[in-house]
Amino acid sequence: MRSAATREPSPRPCVVLENHRDPSAQGGDLTMRDAETNRETQDDRPAAIDLSSAAGEAGYSDAVPVAGPSARFGRNLAVVIGIDAYRNDIATLCSAVADARAIAEVLQRDHGFETWCLFDDEARRARLLTLLRETLPAALDADDRLLFYFAGHGVALDSDKGPDGYLLPADAHRSDPSSLLAMQVLHAALAELPVRHAFVILDCCFAGTFRWVHQRDVSVAGTRIYRERYDRYLESPAWQVLTSASSDQRALDMLVNARGEGGDAHSPFALALLDALAGAADYTQDHIIIAEELAIYVRDRVAPAAESAGTRQTPQLFPLERHDGGQFVFQVPNRPLALARAPVLDDSTNPYRGLAPFREDDRALFFGRDKLLGQLIEAVAARPLTVVVGPSGSGKSSLVQAGLVPALRDQGWTVLPAQRPGREPLAVLAAWTLALGAVPANTDPVASWLAAVNELARTRPDHHWLIVVDQFEELLTHRTTERDRVAFLDALAAALQAAANLHLIVTVRSDAEPQFHDGALAPWWTAGRFLVSTMPRDELRQAIERPAAAAVLHFKPSRRAVVRAERTVSLLLGALAARDPRSRAARRRLYRDGQRCSSAHPARRRRCCPARSRRSGLHDHDPECLHAHGLRRGRRSRATASAPERAHV
Repeated sequence: MRSAATREPSPRPCVVLENHRDPSAQGGDLTMRDAETNRETQDDRPAAIDLSSAAGEAGYSDAVPVAGPSARFGRNLAVVIGIDAYRNDIATLCSAVADARAIAEVLQRDHGFETWCLFDDEARRARLLTLLRETLPAALDADDRLLFYFAGHGVALDSDKGPDGYLLPADAHRSDPSSLLAMQVLHAALAELPVRHAFVILDCCFAGTFRWVHQRDVSVAGTRIYRERYDRYLESPAWQVLTSASSDQRALDMLVNARGEGGDAHSPFALALLDALAGAADYTQDHIIIAEELAIYVRDRVAPAAESAGTRQTPQLFPLERHDGGQFVFQVPNRPLALARAPVLDDSTNPYRGLAPFREDDRALFFGRDKLLGQLIEAVAARPLTVVVGPSGSGKSSLVQAGLVPALRDQGWTVLPAQRPGREPLAVLAAWTLALGAVPANTDPVASWLAAVNELARTRPDHHWLIVVDQFEELLTHRTTERDRVAFLDALAAALQAAANLHLIVTVRSDAEPQFHDGALAPWWTAGRFLVSTMPRDELRQAIERPAAAAVLHFKPSRRAVVRAERTVSLLLGALAARDPRSRAARRRLYRDGQRCSSAHPARRRRCCPARSRRSGLHDHDPECLHAHGLRRGRRSRATASAPERAHV
């Protein structure tokens, strides 16, 4: 870990909030020491970037320049708090103030934020409450965004509902809980602010207890950001929290080898956050850093560093109750911003597979099975044979081919092409033999296959190989001869015995699975059974909504359609819960019908959706229309659109 000496903070990285009533008072009005930093003048925003060549620099030939995130809000305000020196019986920290100063400097210099800071004794409890309950509500409007950063001590106290988290102000007493600032109080005060975007960053012990205030799942970043998605991120409410540690973990003040003189070293979390804000978290190289990318980068930096120091520290990101599809967005400093339009909506961009199973190429559209996939990966690695069992349409093939196979490839496994036995299962052995690069020694596919397996066991004993047989029940339903069926099963069993590094996975319908209990694979069959369980409701929703999001679409029903949309989604979820494959076809039809409507002749659109916009030629969907489901394309920002425009599916 590098020393903080390479990041020398400026003497005045931010506006320091001052109490003009009495420097030693416990409360009072908060005003800004520097008058020039009022709402009307934000001179600290980064200089405007020449966007004439932004598209080329962004790496996309179809990209066009767009305004950066700071220009899309009326005010970009960061409240930065750092406490090293505590008044009473609480240990002094070494890096909290240095962390806060450096964060404030970066936010002000590189990201266009006006920064208000409270350091050490300035951050007393009464002053923090005045800031949260009076100063901020008076200073912020609905078109603003707020970043709240705290570095200092945190504690967790048990309660009936789980651990209650507290931040320690500068005047806190260890033995007096009333002198602490409850995270629930912080959450309640922030939740009352009118801002559209809020990002809370807590670098303290037990920061993850903030999650107990409100828990919801979050999605994962990693896809290219089109202009429609970018607009939606900025226009939709974004209320997110990044914590330096989970609810039962302590946050490192600094690593031993990162200590600098005069308290100028940074905590591992702050170091990672500073690098992330400088551009290291821009995984997709689009010059945009969303909160989820920031969290992934910080987590992957901090967790290994903490482990090397003999402890555990896992940063976490989660949304608050007011979060609704937005993302807190940063622009990579001094980089132009240019984004392409989303692909045209047609059958080739349909994110739903209908009745067809997901394949390996569909990995980016496969959602809702993360927990089950993790269990399957562990099962396959631990045993020679894994039997994926489930009713028809339960998603066995999709789980294996769009989930397991690419995941194991990422881990360095060699996966032979998935095969179905069909009427000639011995042809599967021949295909695998060729895939291994072996030349059949004779016309016997079984002998050639086993020779190839013995060779890989001899030459690469430490490498993992996976073979996949999909729809194993075809050995029973496709008029396969008894001789070929037995020979195929015997060949698979012999291969598992010959090569300990070979793993076999088969998918089979639950009604056919008992008929294989006594075959050649019997020694491994029972122990290898892996049941594809019913998807819980939150995963079902992911399977519906996240493929749409990957195609730059989102579900947002109009007010008149809310009741009908919720009823429709419930029916889809219920069908999925019952493992009804028809629900997959319904989702595909939803997309295709929406595509036809949005591209139809104006007269047809009037019949389907009479509430269209005559000026733009686009339309809002009437609740009587099928598209009351609310599947629609993200819309352009009012600040950048040349004319009223909304593109709906």
